[in-house]
Amino acid sequence: MEGARLWLVVAAALGMGSKSTGLTCLEHPQNVTTSVINANITLKWDWDNPCGLNVTFSVQYLSSSRRSEIWAAIPQCQNITITECDLSSTISDYLESYKVAIRVNTLKNHSPYAFLEFIPYIEAQVGPPEVWFESIYGDVKINILHPEADQKKMWTLDTLKYQLTIWKNATHSKWQMAFFWIGLPRLQNLRIDSLNMKHLLRWDNLYDGNVSLIVQLLHGNKARHSSDISKDWENVSKCENIQTRFCDLSSVIGSNGIYYLRVQAVHSHNKSPWSKILQFDPIEQTKMGPPNVSVNASKDSIDVFIAFPGESENSPMSNIYKPTYNVWYRTSSITKELRHKPSQFMISNLHSSTLYCLKVQAFSEIYNKSSAFSNETCIKTAKGESSSFILGIISAVVFLIICLFPCAWRCINYARFPKCKTPAVIENFGEKDLKRLYFPTAEEQTDKCMVINSSVALPCKVNLDDVRFDKELEEISQDSGNYFIDDIISGDNESHQSSELITSITAR
Repeated sequence: MEGARLWLVVAAALGMGSKSTGLTCLEHPQNVTTSVINANITLKWDWDNPCGLNVTFSVQYLSSSRRSEIWAAIPQCQNITITECDLSSTISDYLESYKVAIRVNTLKNHSPYAFLEFIPYIEAQVGPPEVWFESIYGDVKINILHPEADQKKMWTLDTLKYQLTIWKNATHSKWQMAFFWIGLPRLQNLRIDSLNMKHLLRWDNLYDGNVSLIVQLLHGNKARHSSDISKDWENVSKCENIQTRFCDLSSVIGSNGIYYLRVQAVHSHNKSPWSKILQFDPIEQTKMGPPNVSVNASKDSIDVFIAFPGESENSPMSNIYKPTYNVWYRTSSITKELRHKPSQFMISNLHSSTLYCLKVQAFSEIYNKSSAFSNETCIKTAKGESSSFILGIISAVVFLIICLFPCAWRCINYARFPKCKTPAVIENFGEKDLKRLYFPTAEEQTDKCMVINSSVALPCKVNLDDVRFDKELEEISQDSGNYFIDDIISGDNESHQSSELITSITAR
């Protein structure tokens, strides 16, 4: 500052030596100073305007690293009306010495220069850090952010220490030692977006610049059986030193089990605290997307083929969730719902030449999870036979039935009731013979007689066997009645004559 004051004295002496009576209103600026907080550098000065002139200010600078003594104008500090100028974008080397010169301008004249020499690093002050609080199970966690976390760095060679003052109700201040983290802030809002077993770990970005992130994973079975889980955390190889806001964990997280995740930010030697641990159960927390549906149609049915959401040959999700499928299909007038377990099935009993639209939803009864609906798929059933053609076929069938019925009836009658010719024996029966067949012959009136054996010779030779035979025939004829056949009744003429002969002999 002694050097700065010397420059001001010299400049004032030079200005006073060149003064004239007409320049007393254009004094050089007074109290030139710099305000350096972190990497923010502001040049300030005072100037009284005793004559009420319309004036502006211009600033030039000279760096000690330049070999020439040529002053350079600072573009943003030319012809300004305020009494300060921001040098942050102009000065980049904070360990070098800089000279600045300020003068007052009017339309026709200008004041002498006021000079100041300074080194930014020596003049700089540490700005206030950013602080926020976090409640963890009743305790208060204090997070402190580096003063230059998102700015140009002045203190790259320094290790900052923090002094913490705590008080209650803004009454009595109290000094208290506490453990706190010095470095980058903890990542917030750690979450997983999981769809069809594709897992993306996301977080809110709090950093600008070259800040890298590390993701670590811990298997649930290790956490249950380990005595010190701090040694069981593993870095996710695809998510080391990344600068994105997400990490794809699909290849490292299986479908079974529970996983724990955490993230840390790293910049040079500074690290953030590990984020809150996130627990993730893939089967329970992943969402099921809509199934893929394809259809084929015939004239009265639709074949439906369904692919489960996120299906792959390596790890088919349908083996895990055991899904059933809710199917809604509709026409312009009706809507119906079906539930099927297999992924291939047929919807039958449909109308031909009709547009059907359907959508499918997968549902897992085991885990009580349902997917979103598939896109509505529409298909038209095939064209059926026309009504006139069907009517013609029916008419032809009826005509054939009418024509063939008489022939069929005759064939049936012939098969069941054939025409048989009357036997010749029956045809030769006369009316008299029929009467003799069905009505018994009237008994003739005869006298009772006895046959007495006698040695008297008969006038003619009679065969006794024939007599006995005729007698038997007569008895049989009387017993059999109407059912005696004609051949027995008529008998033999000779036998009948013999019977009459015996009867006549007896009568005698």
